[in-house]
Amino acid sequence: MTSPIVPQNEIHLTLDDIKRHAVLDDDVHSCPTRVISLENTLNGLIMPLEEVKKISKFAHERGIKIHCDRARLWEAVASGAGSLGDFCASFNTISLCFSKGLGAPIGSILLGNADTIKHDRWVRKSIGGGLRQSGVMAAPARIAVDVIFGQGPTGEGGLLTESHKVAKEIAAVWASIGGRLTYPVHTNMC
Repeated sequence: MTSPIVPQNEIHLTLDDIKRHAVLDDDVHSCPTRVISLENTLNGLIMPLEEVKKISKFAHERGIKIHCDRARLWEAVASGAGSLGDFCASFNTISLCFSKGLGAPIGSILLGNADTIKHDRWVRKSIGGGLRQSGVMAAPARIAVDVIFGQGPTGEGGLLTESHKVAKEIAAVWASIGGRLTYPVHTNMC
């Protein structure tokens, strides 16, 4: 069962949000929390690295796995929220998309430890998943990472950083003519 949580602060989930909704007992009438799946970014809003670390510590102390299911972690990192390594260290698994935000024609990657990836390959193959000649997809993904994200752990030299500046400029112009923003501009979504 999935239990979606709306952040109380209307920006990002906090440890308090997780604690209020996590099912930590083994009552046969409930569904114990086994995985916490976080998104970063969500609506262009960044979940701060420090909050991710708090939630991760809470989860791991209770044997709960933690997953980052987000195509736009690239954007959070390129905005200065922390490095890819900083974020990855908090999760058991991370799914990163090469098409959303980076512009590759197709593709995602799953990051995790060797045992998890071995199991996930088996599951993928058991349900018919796979791709021949994957280099055709890997090449544009590599270009997207190097050119759009950048070549360093925080997106150094990539085009995403510039797109964040443009979004903030657009937000400022919009506000100066009386426009209202649904969410504050943390990244390149306005």
